[in-house]
This record gives sequence, structure tokens and C-alpha cells, in this order.
Amino acid sequence: MGNTETSFPETSEPVTDGKVTARVDDKSSSPKSGKKEHLKRFRKDNPRIDYYPSEEAEAAIAATHKANPKHPTRSIIDFLIVKGFKTVSGNTQG
Repeated sequence: MGNTETSFPETSEPVTDGKVTARVDDKSSSPKSGKKEHLKRFRKDNPRIDYYPSEEAEAAIAATHKANPKHPTRSIIDFLIVKGFKTVSGNTQG
């Protein structure tokens, strides 16, 4: 895979446009209700993608994860997609 240099955020939070999104906890209602509302907002703002990587993509994900074991797979995939987009588009600045 070559260069495995990474610049992951120091968190397991989702990455959006290179920025880590913050969690918002709803403390105004009961804990159970607050969690449901938080999950509802999270799912609305972060649509789920049903994705089955090819063997080559899975190998890239696994190699990057092996080099960065503290980061969750979600962050690894986000990083690879953003890095790939910047490489393909020529926009390496941001």
C-alpha cells in the first residue's frame, strides 16, 4: 500500500469535511428519551451507507487499520475516502 502516513483526529467521532463533529447530549429530558432523541438526530444528520468493499478496498482498509489500530474502522474508511478524493481532484490543501 505504500505510504501509510495519516492525520486522524484524536477521537472516534465521525469526520465531516475534515472536522470532527461534536456530540450533543439532550439533558432536558429523561436519560432514555434523551438517548433516543440523540440517536434520531444523529441518524438524520448521518445517513447510513450500505457498503461492501471490494477485495482490494478491504485490503487497503485492513492495512491502514493495522498501521493505526487505535482508530475505529469508520474513521479509517472516512480517512481513505477523503484522502483519495483529494488525490484524484488535486485538492491536497483542504
